[in-house]
Amino acid sequence: TASRMAMSHPTAIDHAAIRKWMDDNDIEHYGSLYEADQQMIQLEKDGIVDGIISEDGDEIALGARRLLCKMSRKSNGDYQFKLFDREHFMSANNPYQSKLCT
Repeated sequence: TASRMAMSHPTAIDHAAIRKWMDDNDIEHYGSLYEADQQMIQLEKDGIVDGIISEDGDEIALGARRLLCKMSRKSNGDYQFKLFDREHFMSANNPYQSKLCT
C-alpha cells in the first residue's frame, strides 16, 4: 500500500535517528553532502572509516570495501540496511557469482 511504501523510505528524521544512535554508542562517523562517493571511498581506503553508509550502491562498483545501503524502516520501527562486502561479493563463495568490471 502507499502508506507502507512511504514508511519504508528513509526520511531526514530517520537519518538523524541513525546519527544519534551512533553518537550514543560512541561510533565515530563523518557526514558528507551531495555526491561524495569518491571522497567516502578514499576515507575507507585510507583506513579512516571502516565502511560507508549510502542511499545507493554505486560505491561498491567504484571500489568501496564495505557498504551499508538501501536503508528502510520495518513495520516495527527498526531500521535495516543491505550490506555489501566487496571481499565476499567478489569471492567464489558468492551464491550469485556476481562480477564487476573495474
